[in-house]
Amino acid sequence: MTTKGWSFFSDFDVKAWEQDVPQSADAVHGLEGWKKPLWTPHSASKELPERSVAPRSAGNPWILTQTISRKSSVIPALQGGVEGLRFAKGLANDSWLEGVHLDMIRLELDANEIKRKSFELTHWKSASWKGTCGLFCESMTAADVAEHLTLWAEQKELRRWTVDGGRDVNRVNRAVNALRQLDRARDVYRSLDLDASAEWSAFQWRWESGVHALEEVAFLRAIRFVWERWLEENSLDSVPIWIDARTSEDFMIESQPTDHFVGLTSATYAAAMGGADSIETLPHDLLAASPSEDGLRWARNIQHLMREESHLHATFDPMGGSRVIEAWTHSIVDAIWAAYSRSNATAP
Repeated sequence: MTTKGWSFFSDFDVKAWEQDVPQSADAVHGLEGWKKPLWTPHSASKELPERSVAPRSAGNPWILTQTISRKSSVIPALQGGVEGLRFAKGLANDSWLEGVHLDMIRLELDANEIKRKSFELTHWKSASWKGTCGLFCESMTAADVAEHLTLWAEQKELRRWTVDGGRDVNRVNRAVNALRQLDRARDVYRSLDLDASAEWSAFQWRWESGVHALEEVAFLRAIRFVWERWLEENSLDSVPIWIDARTSEDFMIESQPTDHFVGLTSATYAAAMGGADSIETLPHDLLAASPSEDGLRWARNIQHLMREESHLHATFDPMGGSRVIEAWTHSIVDAIWAAYSRSNATAP
């Protein structure tokens, strides 16, 4: 800069700011029901629970995940740094993984794809692989659970159960929906007289990350505290929850697909800073008939830049200790738990 305009701002007046801030300190988000204090003298602060992907000492790593919709995209995705591979619904089969070393990646399979025999079951039961073959808890039955456990009894590293709060505009409701799905899983396990102590570490919680970065960070952190509280309330041992984050489609409405890059970057940043275990950045041209190879590559590169240039993977819970983030996190936890308690009280 030839002129140092940035140095001409007046000094920040803390006293004036503290007088103005209380006017908005108790703001409430219209759709969420949680308070958004901009300033609290003693914000609540608790150490973030452990994550599934790696121990606290490893920093803030995550698994770069991508959905593939054609066989020809598999190898380029793996060469481009994809660590978690999932397939567009109903399209893939075993031939898509020819030449792929399954022990070097994480596969995200849908239990229903196995049931539809898109993949040869005997192959997968004998193969050495890790990742997810998730049965959705929302509609699980006792018969589903018994069959699922029998199928994957030997694959100890698989995440076998999935909770997904959906795409409700109110994200507090999304979290409550996920908790109700956990309740369903608990009740089904009990109906089978099943010792489910080993199963709670095999859960994943799916979450769509939006563009409002600080709020999304607070929500992702809150999910871990809510999960811990749910386990404690049910007298279960503390185990980490795997958060599988994907950037939201809600903002992808621009007629020019490249206009989506800013939103995708913001949503991915929020998922990384919030401590998601796996992150999928959607291609900017997702709404086309099929995402282009460039779209898939650029989506991967958003995450590579956050790791290799911004080093967002280096520090465990990088937003922990921020007064605003801590206050928002625990306000969200309280809002989720209050809504969950009300839903239980009115449930038939």
